[in-house]
Amino acid sequence: MRLIVVAHSHPDITKGGAENAAMAHFQALKAQGHDCLFVALTPHGNIGHDGRFGAFRGREDELLWVGAEFDDFRLTARNFHQVMKDMDEMIGDFKPDLIHFHHYFGIGLDVIQEIKQTKGVKVFLTLHEYGGICHHYGQMIKTSNELCHASSPSECAKCFPGTPSGFFFLRRERILRALNSLDGIISPSAFLAKRYTEFGVDAHRLHVVENLVSMRYAGESVEGKPLVAAYSEERPLVLGYFGQFTPFKGVDVVLRAMKLLPETTLEKIRVVLYGTAHGQANLDYFASQSETIKDLFPTVTLNGGYKSEDVVGLMRDCDWIVMPSVWWENAPVVLQEARLSGVPALVSNVGGMAEKVEKGVHGEHFVVANPGSLASRLTGIITGDIQVTVPQFDLEAYNGGIMDKLTELYGATASR
Repeated sequence: MRLIVVAHSHPDITKGGAENAAMAHFQALKAQGHDCLFVALTPHGNIGHDGRFGAFRGREDELLWVGAEFDDFRLTARNFHQVMKDMDEMIGDFKPDLIHFHHYFGIGLDVIQEIKQTKGVKVFLTLHEYGGICHHYGQMIKTSNELCHASSPSECAKCFPGTPSGFFFLRRERILRALNSLDGIISPSAFLAKRYTEFGVDAHRLHVVENLVSMRYAGESVEGKPLVAAYSEERPLVLGYFGQFTPFKGVDVVLRAMKLLPETTLEKIRVVLYGTAHGQANLDYFASQSETIKDLFPTVTLNGGYKSEDVVGLMRDCDWIVMPSVWWENAPVVLQEARLSGVPALVSNVGGMAEKVEKGVHGEHFVVANPGSLASRLTGIITGDIQVTVPQFDLEAYNGGIMDKLTELYGATASR
């Protein structure tokens, strides 16, 4: 089979879960013997010439593409005809049987729908967040910072009072028309799939299939860390945070939990923060937390960014991983990496986090956005009342099962 995998960025340019999942998908297809092309969106300056496509580091099967002038409300391409001209060129040259899109950002749902309806190829789309449902960064968090449980034109208009509810009605209808035209929609979590079926996506088109894990981790799966009976000042609990510093990732929840713990407990804990902030809003958020981080030293230390190839070793130096996100998440790659590392995860009790972390097996839950609940769980870990040994993760079997599901779905659908 000849396949094109399209991602909204290249993982060697932008470190994100969706990018990593798309590359892992491409690599797994190649390993099965399929003829594959990986196409990743990028700013024009990264291509190095005036064309709209360029080979990434000279690799003929990995292309960079400038993508669309994207309308982030309608999720469409403002330069539709130019983007379709690009797609005609790519499809005409490669002649794929199937195109699998990871995300629609920077591409356009209108473009993906047009390809399905006019180009005679199968089209699949993996959803990586709730952007089709929610205009607020695809997070399903109200602009008042409350978790959003369901969308409707009137409720969305309350979050964006400058936009009439009728606009949100039309937005929803266009998005559903596009999604329901495709051969298959992949959801990496049951939670996200449920949200999209409630939104109006045809259930028979929607399939829950986990994200693949990059083969860069092959051979790195390790046994669960041995239990520590109780932590002490001489042997403190090392709690690791890995990810971006954004308002939705909840680093402030960890910092506030530290403020609630008594000094005798703080002496038995070390929090290591690995991550960076990108974009003005995230930089502002990080700046708002920097004084608290300094005040909590040496309990809390800031260690900067990290490379994906180093993450297993860095996590292995931790006793627990914390994911304190205040939004629903979907299928966080950090939790896959924690399982690879054999380290339990302490996560917010909502969305894809709660789904991916089985209590007592892969880690423990605490109440979302609740520093008191997090502080209570940390106290239980420190005293030994909460103990988890993560089972060893079989990467080959995990990826093999996912590829079996995908190839079955690819074969079961017919271009219409």
